[in-house]
Amino acid sequence: MAEEINATESALELIEAHGIEYTNIEGSGADGRILKGDVEAYLASIEDAVEEDTPEPEPEAETVAEVVEEKSVEASEPAVQERFDRTCGVSRKTHLIKP
Repeated sequence: MAEEINATESALELIEAHGIEYTNIEGSGADGRILKGDVEAYLASIEDAVEEDTPEPEPEAETVAEVVEEKSVEASEPAVQERFDRTCGVSRKTHLIKP
């Protein structure tokens, strides 16, 4: 035998559409009847709670090419440039930008 839920038809439709456990919703209608507004308020409170618990996304990490481009040294001293290239594991061609 199906349990009768003390809720309006529109509230029941929302409950069913969102897969909500109706016992989590406090009805504000006569005799605790669950109204459409009660379901909407419950859904809004869930969304607010999720937003509060969701951490801000981490900034995107720089790619190796971006880091190398930013940290590239002038080629005025070939020994320094050569050491930089070996350390970064890239060739001069990949990080020097020609105007």
